[in-house]
Amino acid sequence: MIGLSWMVLLAGLAPMGATSSSGPSVPGVEAGPGGHAAFPLQDTALAPAGVAAWLSSLPVDEGVAREMGRFTASRTVLPSDYTRALPDWIRQDIARRVQSALEGIQARGCTPSVVADYPGKGFSGLGEGAGVVEDFENSFVLTEMVACFPGTSADPESALRTYTDPEFRMEAEGRIEEIVSESGLSCVQTGGVPLLMDPSRACNRITELVEGAVASQHSQVVRGDPADRFQPIYFKESVKTFVRTPEGLALHYVNYTRTMNLGGLAKRVGRGKIEEGQRAQADLLAKRLSAGG
Repeated sequence: MIGLSWMVLLAGLAPMGATSSSGPSVPGVEAGPGGHAAFPLQDTALAPAGVAAWLSSLPVDEGVAREMGRFTASRTVLPSDYTRALPDWIRQDIARRVQSALEGIQARGCTPSVVADYPGKGFSGLGEGAGVVEDFENSFVLTEMVACFPGTSADPESALRTYTDPEFRMEAEGRIEEIVSESGLSCVQTGGVPLLMDPSRACNRITELVEGAVASQHSQVVRGDPADRFQPIYFKESVKTFVRTPEGLALHYVNYTRTMNLGGLAKRVGRGKIEEGQRAQADLLAKRLSAGG
């Protein structure tokens, strides 16, 4: 079967509970240190550097390297120093992308965009010369989106709650079969597509920052299901950030995903499917927000 990362990616947004300075604790979601967001943000400013610093401060769960360690190419596993270094590299790149996007929204206003890309072999600059590393990096998918919601009266936190609510996720992506909390993790199971891909099941550790004009959720796969009937998810990390703008709300979404190997045809088809899926989810969210959630 051919595993297409875009299908896992679109199904991968985790459910939102919230533990923040303004909400109760819900299983599967963690807050910043002390039960509150670590970097207070003013209602009148976006403070993009504060959001990036919060992301950079989050520890990398040991389960991330463990899931990467399941990957093999020509019976060779990834070097242990690489499985430790790559998650840090991606985390810093995500933080940089979030800060840059929020600074752009702050300076120039919200302009919608969505880009799905394949960083390709050697994108991290780590593990140079190792064939297994090149094979691993060759099938990464990087997705980045900005969506704009002018005229909405919803606040960033309520928009994030709607966007990551299980019911919304299941409507937005029909392949999701189950979203449950297990041992403090948010676990998502998706159905397969006959002759195309296997089903998937993975558990995410979720952490939130909710303060004033910003609501952000970090999600990362830390445990997969090794059963043969599930396709592996070797790596997945995403950040969803809603910010208040003079016109309404803006959403920035960034996601790195590595599932099964992708050939040229799968990449060409996948790019369009990812971008189409992200736009459809943004359109559905706009309808929900205009209807009051």
